[in-house]
Amino acid sequence: AITKLACNVGTSMHEVLECYMKKEDPDPPPTNYIQNLANQVIPYIDRRVSRVHQVETILYSDKFKLAGTADGIVRYDNHLAILDFKTAKRQPKTEWIQDYLLQLAIYAMMVEEMTGDPIHYGALLFAYKQVKSRNNEVYGRLDKFKTLAKKRIEAFHEINP
Repeated sequence: AITKLACNVGTSMHEVLECYMKKEDPDPPPTNYIQNLANQVIPYIDRRVSRVHQVETILYSDKFKLAGTADGIVRYDNHLAILDFKTAKRQPKTEWIQDYLLQLAIYAMMVEEMTGDPIHYGALLFAYKQVKSRNNEVYGRLDKFKTLAKKRIEAFHEINP
């Protein structure tokens, strides 16, 4: 029940933020709780995103035999970047953030395979249920995470041929 509720909250917040980036009104309108979560992220979108290329983009890789959905491909601080939204009770542990950055690196590699356009940056934007946490953004280069991601993917395929 807790997992289902968390998924529903995350999905609802994503929908509000996707509509925001597309300059559309969400239908149905969000609850106050969901809007308050989205409001933790919106200032980062307003300040740092200068262009939205794609929203809720399905990605795949024949090379890595993977697929996924990126929340956004955007111009973030004037760099082409993968954008991902996360909800959490409180600020996540460092190892979780590393896993999220690996996810962004994999998305970046899939975009490059699909389009030929390299993406070197990623941004994670967090909305917290306990608003005492205030580190809502992790942003930076994905190069070292791409290297780690390739190793993890290779290891996965060795175990699961």
